[in-house]
Amino acid sequence: MPQEGLLSQLDTSEHRWLDSLDRNIYLTLLIDDATNKIQNGKFVLSNTTIENMKVLEEFFKKKGLPSAIYLDRDSKFKTTRYQGIHYNLKGDYKDTQIKRALSELSITLIYAGSPQAKGRIERDFQTLQDRLINELRLNNITTIDEANHYLKEEFIPKWNKKFSRSPKIEKPAYRKIPKEIDLSYILCMKEERAVYPDNTISYKGTKYQILQDPYRASYSKTKVKVLEHLNGRISIVYKGRKLRYRKMSSFKDIKEKERFLEEKLLQGDISILQKR
Repeated sequence: MPQEGLLSQLDTSEHRWLDSLDRNIYLTLLIDDATNKIQNGKFVLSNTTIENMKVLEEFFKKKGLPSAIYLDRDSKFKTTRYQGIHYNLKGDYKDTQIKRALSELSITLIYAGSPQAKGRIERDFQTLQDRLINELRLNNITTIDEANHYLKEEFIPKWNKKFSRSPKIEKPAYRKIPKEIDLSYILCMKEERAVYPDNTISYKGTKYQILQDPYRASYSKTKVKVLEHLNGRISIVYKGRKLRYRKMSSFKDIKEKERFLEEKLLQGDISILQKR
């Protein structure tokens, strides 16, 4: 690309990045196609949708929105199913959470046709596995938090100064995030839930009681959106309007309580019933 901000490449490398950890960890990078600059990076224990979104969010807030992002065909980025009796025969499958979020931000997704198509970022990872690991070792860095601080504050600036190149068009092409857009309501996990007759929903084993508001006494039999934000917070939204709710006991807590009561009763302890 001739201009910074037209195309970014997002990829992750699993490797033994830290000698102190007796396991592989992941390094997720966002690299600009025109300049070869590392736009953002993060070490994580697991290569999840949430962690990839965190890398994107941090970069978008700092620089703005690129026109397109180049990705592989990992299941986090592209939904792939074979047609058959157990699947939708039309091939009409839901977008992945990352594709849905980037589409909402009007960012085009471009999928690599083969591993060779990601040659540049793969070569960068090979260089990083030599240079970065040695620097982390020389600086006695032993934890992921320390590694991320060094990566962002020390290593990436040095890398960009040494390995980046000038684009044909100097002015970056990043788009500003519109003021009316809240990234936390886009870069998140969104799922639809039907509201039960008792005005509750379930999400990941936990029940949530939707509270009354000036618009409706009950949302029973409607469908709402559950948003799991990158910080773990939950929002429930109906037709673009955020709803008030109360978190109830999780199904796991309920089962544990029932098991506890059952054991007490089997032991002949009826005092537990009197306390209730």
